[in-house]
Amino acid sequence: MAEATEDTPLIPSPPETAPAAAASEDIKVEPFKSIKEPAPEEIRVEPEEIKEPEEIDPIKGPEKIAIDDDADGDIEAPLAEGAGGAVTDSFVPKIDYDAFQASAAVAAAKTAEYSKVAYVKGVEYGKKGAVVASVKAKEMSEFVMDGPIGFRLLAFIGGCGVFWFSVVSMVNMYYNINIWRMIASMYNIFLGFSMLLMESTAVCKRTPWRNEIYTRATFLRTTFGRGFAYVFVGINMSAQHFDWPCFYTGIYVCGVGGLYMMTGIYTQAKVTLLRKHLKDEDTVMEKFDEHDADGSGTLEPAEFADLCESLGVPMKKIELLAVFDIIDTSDQNQRKNTITKEEFLHWWSEWDELADVV
Repeated sequence: MAEATEDTPLIPSPPETAPAAAASEDIKVEPFKSIKEPAPEEIRVEPEEIKEPEEIDPIKGPEKIAIDDDADGDIEAPLAEGAGGAVTDSFVPKIDYDAFQASAAVAAAKTAEYSKVAYVKGVEYGKKGAVVASVKAKEMSEFVMDGPIGFRLLAFIGGCGVFWFSVVSMVNMYYNINIWRMIASMYNIFLGFSMLLMESTAVCKRTPWRNEIYTRATFLRTTFGRGFAYVFVGINMSAQHFDWPCFYTGIYVCGVGGLYMMTGIYTQAKVTLLRKHLKDEDTVMEKFDEHDADGSGTLEPAEFADLCESLGVPMKKIELLAVFDIIDTSDQNQRKNTITKEEFLHWWSEWDELADVV
Protein backbone atom coordinates (compact mmCIF):
# COMPACT_ATOMS: atom_id res chain seq x y z
CA MET A 1 0.00 0.00 0.00
CA ALA A 2 1.48 3.43 -0.88
CA GLU A 3 2.36 5.62 1.85
CA ALA A 4 0.56 8.84 2.16
CA THR A 5 2.38 12.03 1.83
CA GLU A 6 1.47 15.49 2.46
CA ASP A 7 1.17 16.21 -1.23
CA THR A 8 -0.67 13.18 -2.27
CA PRO A 9 -3.74 11.83 -0.64
CA LEU A 10 -3.93 8.41 0.62
CA ILE A 11 -5.44 6.24 -2.14
CA PRO A 12 -6.03 2.61 -1.42
CA SER A 13 -4.34 0.36 -3.83
CA PRO A 14 -6.52 -2.05 -5.75
CA PRO A 15 -6.74 -5.54 -4.42
CA GLU A 16 -4.58 -8.08 -5.89
CA THR A 17 -6.41 -10.19 -8.36
CA ALA A 18 -6.36 -13.87 -7.86
CA PRO A 19 -4.66 -15.87 -10.48
CA ALA A 20 -6.89 -16.94 -13.28
CA ALA A 21 -8.57 -20.10 -12.62
CA ALA A 22 -7.27 -23.01 -14.43
CA ALA A 23 -9.03 -23.72 -17.61
CA SER A 24 -11.92 -26.03 -17.04
CA GLU A 25 -11.45 -29.43 -18.30
CA ASP A 26 -13.08 -30.16 -21.60
CA ILE A 27 -16.61 -31.59 -21.14
CA LYS A 28 -17.52 -34.06 -23.75
CA VAL A 29 -21.32 -34.09 -24.60
CA GLU A 30 -22.42 -37.20 -26.30
CA PRO A 31 -25.14 -36.80 -28.96
CA PHE A 32 -28.86 -37.50 -27.97
CA LYS A 33 -29.85 -41.02 -28.42
CA SER A 34 -33.60 -42.03 -28.67
CA ILE A 35 -34.74 -44.34 -26.02
CA LYS A 36 -36.61 -47.31 -27.40
CA GLU A 37 -39.21 -48.92 -25.21
CA PRO A 38 -39.44 -52.61 -25.36
CA ALA A 39 -42.28 -53.83 -27.65
CA PRO A 40 -45.28 -55.02 -25.68
CA GLU A 41 -45.99 -58.65 -25.75
CA GLU A 42 -48.96 -59.72 -27.89
CA ILE A 43 -52.08 -60.23 -25.83
CA ARG A 44 -54.25 -63.04 -26.96
CA VAL A 45 -57.86 -63.13 -25.81
CA GLU A 46 -59.33 -66.52 -26.16
CA PRO A 47 -63.12 -66.46 -26.75
CA GLU A 48 -65.11 -67.78 -23.90
CA GLU A 49 -67.52 -70.54 -24.39
CA ILE A 50 -71.03 -69.29 -25.09
CA LYS A 51 -73.33 -70.70 -22.52
CA GLU A 52 -76.97 -71.20 -23.25
CA PRO A 53 -79.20 -69.08 -21.02
CA GLU A 54 -80.74 -70.95 -18.21
CA GLU A 55 -84.48 -71.26 -18.10
CA ILE A 56 -85.86 -69.06 -15.35
CA ASP A 57 -89.06 -69.86 -13.56
CA PRO A 58 -91.28 -66.72 -13.79
CA ILE A 59 -92.56 -67.39 -10.28
CA LYS A 60 -89.44 -68.55 -8.40
CA GLY A 61 -86.95 -66.43 -10.35
CA PRO A 62 -83.25 -67.33 -10.91
CA GLU A 63 -81.78 -69.89 -8.52
CA LYS A 64 -78.48 -67.98 -8.08
CA ILE A 65 -77.15 -64.52 -8.87
CA ALA A 66 -73.37 -64.22 -9.09
CA ILE A 67 -71.96 -61.25 -7.19
CA ASP A 68 -68.33 -60.16 -7.34
CA ASP A 69 -67.33 -59.64 -3.75
CA ASP A 70 -63.64 -58.89 -4.43
CA ALA A 71 -64.36 -56.16 -7.02
CA ASP A 72 -62.12 -57.71 -9.63
CA GLY A 73 -64.64 -57.02 -12.36
CA ASP A 74 -65.27 -60.70 -13.04
CA ILE A 75 -69.02 -61.08 -12.57
CA GLU A 76 -71.59 -63.09 -14.39
CA ALA A 77 -74.30 -60.42 -14.40
CA PRO A 78 -73.99 -56.62 -14.45
CA LEU A 79 -74.87 -55.17 -11.08
CA ALA A 80 -74.83 -51.65 -9.66
CA GLU A 81 -71.56 -50.18 -8.49
CA GLY A 82 -71.03 -48.88 -4.99
CA ALA A 83 -69.35 -45.68 -3.89
CA GLY A 84 -65.83 -47.09 -4.33
CA GLY A 85 -66.48 -48.61 -7.69
CA ALA A 86 -66.88 -52.09 -6.29
CA VAL A 87 -69.95 -54.05 -7.09
CA THR A 88 -71.99 -54.67 -4.01
CA ASP A 89 -75.08 -56.71 -3.32
CA SER A 90 -76.84 -53.84 -1.55
CA PHE A 91 -78.32 -52.67 -4.87
CA VAL A 92 -79.68 -56.05 -5.91
CA PRO A 93 -83.50 -56.03 -5.53
CA LYS A 94 -84.77 -58.72 -3.29
CA ILE A 95 -88.09 -60.31 -4.26
CA ASP A 96 -90.37 -61.91 -1.77
CA TYR A 97 -91.77 -64.67 -3.94
CA ASP A 98 -94.25 -65.79 -1.32
CA ALA A 99 -95.77 -62.31 -1.24
CA PHE A 100 -95.70 -62.23 -5.03
CA GLN A 101 -97.58 -65.51 -5.25
CA ALA A 102 -100.09 -64.28 -2.69
CA SER A 103 -100.67 -61.06 -4.67
CA ALA A 104 -101.12 -63.06 -7.85
CA ALA A 105 -103.67 -65.28 -6.14
CA VAL A 106 -105.59 -62.23 -4.90
CA ALA A 107 -105.54 -60.71 -8.39
CA ALA A 108 -106.82 -63.95 -9.90
CA ALA A 109 -109.62 -64.06 -7.34
CA LYS A 110 -110.57 -60.46 -8.10
CA THR A 111 -110.55 -61.20 -11.84
CA ALA A 112 -112.86 -64.16 -11.35
CA GLU A 113 -115.15 -62.05 -9.18
CA TYR A 114 -115.29 -59.24 -11.74
CA SER A 115 -115.97 -61.78 -14.49
CA LYS A 116 -118.95 -63.12 -12.57
CA VAL A 117 -120.27 -59.61 -11.98
CA ALA A 118 -119.83 -58.77 -15.67
CA TYR A 119 -121.67 -61.95 -16.65
CA VAL A 120 -124.57 -61.18 -14.31
CA LYS A 121 -124.77 -57.60 -15.59
CA GLY A 122 -124.63 -58.81 -19.17
CA VAL A 123 -127.52 -61.20 -18.60
CA GLU A 124 -129.49 -58.47 -16.83
CA TYR A 125 -128.96 -55.92 -19.59
CA GLY A 126 -129.69 -58.59 -22.19
CA LYS A 127 -133.07 -59.23 -20.60
CA LYS A 128 -133.79 -55.51 -20.48
CA GLY A 129 -132.84 -55.23 -24.13
CA ALA A 130 -135.17 -58.11 -25.00
CA VAL A 131 -138.02 -56.39 -23.15
CA VAL A 132 -137.35 -53.12 -24.97
CA ALA A 133 -137.19 -54.96 -28.29
CA SER A 134 -140.50 -56.71 -27.62
CA VAL A 135 -142.11 -53.39 -26.73
CA LYS A 136 -140.78 -51.81 -29.92
CA ALA A 137 -142.01 -54.78 -31.93
CA LYS A 138 -145.44 -54.40 -30.36
CA GLU A 139 -145.46 -50.70 -31.19
CA MET A 140 -144.49 -51.46 -34.78
CA SER A 141 -147.19 -54.12 -34.99
CA GLU A 142 -149.81 -51.67 -33.76
CA PHE A 143 -148.55 -49.09 -36.23
CA VAL A 144 -148.93 -51.48 -39.15
CA MET A 145 -152.51 -52.13 -38.16
CA ASP A 146 -153.51 -48.59 -37.27
CA GLY A 147 -151.43 -46.41 -39.55
CA PRO A 148 -149.51 -43.26 -38.64
CA ILE A 149 -151.07 -41.23 -35.83
CA GLY A 150 -151.15 -38.06 -37.94
CA PHE A 151 -153.21 -39.61 -40.73
CA ARG A 152 -155.52 -41.37 -38.31
CA LEU A 153 -156.17 -38.20 -36.35
CA LEU A 154 -157.01 -36.24 -39.49
CA ALA A 155 -159.39 -38.94 -40.66
CA PHE A 156 -160.95 -39.25 -37.20
CA ILE A 157 -161.67 -35.50 -37.12
CA GLY A 158 -163.22 -35.74 -40.58
CA GLY A 159 -165.40 -38.64 -39.45
CA CYS A 160 -166.60 -36.64 -36.47
CA GLY A 161 -167.54 -33.75 -38.75
CA VAL A 162 -169.39 -35.98 -41.20
CA PHE A 163 -171.30 -37.75 -38.43
CA TRP A 164 -172.28 -34.59 -36.53
CA PHE A 165 -173.32 -32.41 -39.45
CA SER A 166 -175.23 -35.30 -41.04
CA VAL A 167 -177.23 -35.72 -37.83
CA VAL A 168 -178.00 -32.00 -37.76
CA SER A 169 -179.00 -32.05 -41.42
CA MET A 170 -181.25 -35.07 -40.94
CA VAL A 171 -183.07 -33.37 -38.09
CA ASN A 172 -183.59 -30.26 -40.21
CA MET A 173 -184.85 -32.30 -43.14
CA TYR A 174 -187.27 -34.07 -40.80
CA TYR A 175 -188.87 -30.81 -39.82
CA ASN A 176 -188.83 -29.60 -43.42
CA ILE A 177 -190.36 -32.90 -44.55
CA ASN A 178 -187.73 -33.63 -47.22
CA ILE A 179 -187.60 -37.42 -47.24
CA TRP A 180 -184.86 -37.80 -49.86
CA ARG A 181 -182.44 -35.48 -48.15
CA MET A 182 -183.20 -37.17 -44.86
CA ILE A 183 -182.27 -40.57 -46.36
CA ALA A 184 -179.07 -39.09 -47.78
CA SER A 185 -178.25 -37.69 -44.34
CA MET A 186 -178.80 -41.11 -42.76
CA TYR A 187 -176.45 -42.59 -45.34
CA ASN A 188 -173.79 -40.02 -44.48
CA ILE A 189 -174.29 -40.74 -40.78
CA PHE A 190 -173.44 -44.40 -41.46
CA LEU A 191 -170.34 -43.45 -43.46
CA GLY A 192 -169.17 -41.01 -40.80
CA PHE A 193 -169.64 -43.61 -38.07
CA SER A 194 -167.64 -46.12 -40.15
CA MET A 195 -164.81 -43.59 -40.41
CA LEU A 196 -164.84 -43.18 -36.64
CA LEU A 197 -164.59 -46.95 -36.15
CA MET A 198 -161.76 -47.40 -38.64
CA GLU A 199 -159.71 -44.55 -37.19
CA SER A 200 -160.72 -45.04 -33.56
CA THR A 201 -157.20 -46.06 -32.51
CA ALA A 202 -156.17 -42.42 -32.86
CA VAL A 203 -157.94 -41.68 -29.56
CA CYS A 204 -158.94 -45.02 -28.01
CA LYS A 205 -158.46 -48.77 -28.20
CA ARG A 206 -159.59 -50.99 -31.03
CA THR A 207 -163.19 -52.09 -31.19
CA PRO A 208 -164.51 -55.46 -32.37
CA TRP A 209 -166.69 -53.64 -34.90
CA ARG A 210 -163.55 -52.43 -36.63
CA ASN A 211 -162.49 -55.98 -37.44
CA GLU A 212 -166.00 -56.66 -38.69
CA ILE A 213 -165.73 -53.78 -41.15
CA TYR A 214 -162.40 -55.09 -42.42
CA THR A 215 -163.92 -58.53 -42.84
CA ARG A 216 -166.92 -57.27 -44.78
CA ALA A 217 -164.98 -54.78 -46.90
CA THR A 218 -161.41 -56.03 -47.25
CA PHE A 219 -160.38 -53.14 -49.53
CA LEU A 220 -160.69 -50.83 -46.51
CA ARG A 221 -157.70 -52.58 -44.95
CA THR A 222 -155.36 -50.90 -47.40
CA THR A 223 -154.24 -47.30 -47.30
CA PHE A 224 -155.36 -46.72 -50.86
CA GLY A 225 -158.73 -48.39 -50.22
CA ARG A 226 -159.54 -46.24 -47.20
CA GLY A 227 -158.43 -43.13 -49.06
CA PHE A 228 -160.75 -43.95 -51.96
CA ALA A 229 -163.66 -44.44 -49.53
CA TYR A 230 -162.93 -41.12 -47.80
CA VAL A 231 -162.92 -39.26 -51.11
CA PHE A 232 -166.34 -40.76 -51.90
CA VAL A 233 -167.70 -39.73 -48.47
CA GLY A 234 -166.38 -36.19 -48.91
CA ILE A 235 -167.89 -35.76 -52.35
CA ASN A 236 -171.23 -37.13 -51.18
CA MET A 237 -171.19 -34.82 -48.15
CA SER A 238 -170.38 -31.64 -50.06
CA ALA A 239 -172.71 -32.37 -53.00
CA GLN A 240 -175.88 -32.97 -51.00
CA HIS A 241 -175.62 -30.10 -48.54
CA PHE A 242 -174.70 -26.68 -49.76
CA ASP A 243 -174.65 -24.97 -46.39
CA TRP A 244 -171.10 -24.03 -45.46
CA PRO A 245 -170.48 -26.49 -42.52
CA CYS A 246 -171.39 -29.57 -44.54
CA PHE A 247 -169.74 -28.34 -47.72
CA TYR A 248 -166.39 -27.54 -46.13
CA THR A 249 -166.50 -30.73 -44.09
CA GLY A 250 -166.87 -32.67 -47.34
CA ILE A 251 -163.93 -30.81 -48.89
CA TYR A 252 -161.80 -31.59 -45.83
CA VAL A 253 -162.64 -35.30 -45.96
CA CYS A 254 -161.82 -35.35 -49.68
CA GLY A 255 -158.41 -33.89 -48.88
CA VAL A 256 -157.71 -36.55 -46.25
CA GLY A 257 -158.79 -39.27 -48.67
CA GLY A 258 -156.53 -37.86 -51.35
CA LEU A 259 -153.60 -37.94 -48.91
CA TYR A 260 -154.28 -41.61 -48.19
CA MET A 261 -154.50 -42.42 -51.89
CA MET A 262 -151.27 -40.60 -52.69
CA THR A 263 -149.51 -42.61 -50.00
CA GLY A 264 -150.80 -45.84 -51.51
CA ILE A 265 -149.81 -44.86 -55.04
CA TYR A 266 -146.33 -43.80 -53.93
CA THR A 267 -145.86 -47.10 -52.16
CA GLN A 268 -146.81 -48.98 -55.32
CA ALA A 269 -143.37 -48.23 -56.80
CA LYS A 270 -141.72 -49.77 -53.76
CA VAL A 271 -143.93 -52.86 -54.04
CA THR A 272 -143.07 -53.30 -57.71
CA LEU A 273 -139.36 -52.97 -56.99
CA LEU A 274 -139.64 -55.44 -54.12
CA ARG A 275 -141.33 -58.00 -56.35
CA LYS A 276 -138.63 -57.61 -59.00
CA HIS A 277 -135.94 -58.57 -56.51
CA LEU A 278 -137.80 -61.78 -55.69
CA LYS A 279 -137.26 -63.49 -59.04
CA ASP A 280 -138.27 -67.04 -58.22
CA GLU A 281 -140.00 -69.09 -55.55
CA ASP A 282 -136.72 -70.38 -54.10
CA THR A 283 -135.54 -66.81 -53.53
CA VAL A 284 -138.84 -65.97 -51.85
CA MET A 285 -138.54 -68.88 -49.43
CA GLU A 286 -134.84 -68.24 -48.81
CA LYS A 287 -135.38 -64.58 -47.93
CA PHE A 288 -138.34 -65.43 -45.74
CA ASP A 289 -136.38 -68.02 -43.71
CA GLU A 290 -133.35 -65.73 -43.51
CA HIS A 291 -135.30 -62.92 -41.83
CA ASP A 292 -137.50 -65.11 -39.66
CA ALA A 293 -135.21 -64.50 -36.69
CA ASP A 294 -137.26 -66.34 -34.06
CA GLY A 295 -138.08 -69.28 -36.33
CA SER A 296 -141.82 -68.86 -35.76
CA GLY A 297 -142.71 -69.28 -39.42
CA THR A 298 -144.05 -65.72 -39.56
CA LEU A 299 -142.58 -62.28 -40.18
CA GLU A 300 -143.17 -59.54 -37.66
CA PRO A 301 -143.38 -55.96 -38.97
CA ALA A 302 -139.78 -55.27 -37.92
CA GLU A 303 -138.57 -58.48 -39.61
CA PHE A 304 -140.47 -57.63 -42.78
CA ALA A 305 -138.90 -54.16 -42.78
CA ASP A 306 -135.43 -55.78 -42.50
CA LEU A 307 -136.28 -58.06 -45.43
CA CYS A 308 -137.24 -55.09 -47.59
CA GLU A 309 -134.07 -53.23 -46.64
CA SER A 310 -131.88 -56.25 -47.44
CA LEU A 311 -133.37 -56.26 -50.95
CA GLY A 312 -132.47 -52.59 -51.40
CA VAL A 313 -136.05 -51.38 -50.91
CA PRO A 314 -136.07 -49.54 -47.56
CA MET A 315 -139.54 -48.47 -46.49
CA LYS A 316 -140.82 -45.77 -44.23
CA LYS A 317 -143.46 -46.52 -41.65
CA ILE A 318 -146.33 -45.28 -43.77
CA GLU A 319 -145.09 -47.32 -46.74
CA LEU A 320 -144.69 -50.35 -44.54
CA LEU A 321 -148.28 -49.89 -43.43
CA ALA A 322 -149.56 -49.92 -47.01
CA VAL A 323 -147.56 -52.97 -48.09
CA PHE A 324 -148.16 -54.94 -44.92
CA ASP A 325 -151.91 -54.51 -45.20
CA ILE A 326 -151.84 -56.10 -48.65
CA ILE A 327 -149.79 -59.18 -47.78
CA ASP A 328 -151.28 -59.94 -44.35
CA THR A 329 -154.66 -61.44 -45.32
CA SER A 330 -155.17 -64.84 -43.73
CA ASP A 331 -155.96 -63.51 -40.26
CA GLN A 332 -158.59 -60.99 -41.21
CA ASN A 333 -160.65 -61.55 -38.09
CA GLN A 334 -157.76 -61.46 -35.61
CA ARG A 335 -155.30 -59.16 -37.40
CA LYS A 336 -152.24 -60.58 -35.69
CA ASN A 337 -150.05 -58.32 -37.80
CA THR A 338 -147.77 -61.11 -38.96
CA ILE A 339 -147.03 -62.48 -42.42
CA THR A 340 -146.95 -66.25 -42.83
CA LYS A 341 -144.87 -67.99 -45.46
CA GLU A 342 -148.03 -68.95 -47.35
CA GLU A 343 -149.21 -65.33 -47.40
CA PHE A 344 -145.85 -64.13 -48.62
CA LEU A 345 -145.72 -66.71 -51.41
CA HIS A 346 -149.35 -66.06 -52.34
CA TRP A 347 -148.69 -62.34 -52.63
CA TRP A 348 -145.64 -62.96 -54.80
CA SER A 349 -147.24 -65.48 -57.15
CA GLU A 350 -150.90 -64.56 -57.54
CA TRP A 351 -151.63 -61.01 -56.46
CA ASP A 352 -150.40 -59.22 -59.54
CA GLU A 353 -153.59 -57.26 -59.83
CA LEU A 354 -153.17 -55.87 -56.32
CA ALA A 355 -149.55 -54.86 -56.82
CA ASP A 356 -150.66 -51.89 -58.88
CA VAL A 357 -153.16 -50.61 -56.32
CA VAL A 358 -151.85 -50.58 -52.78
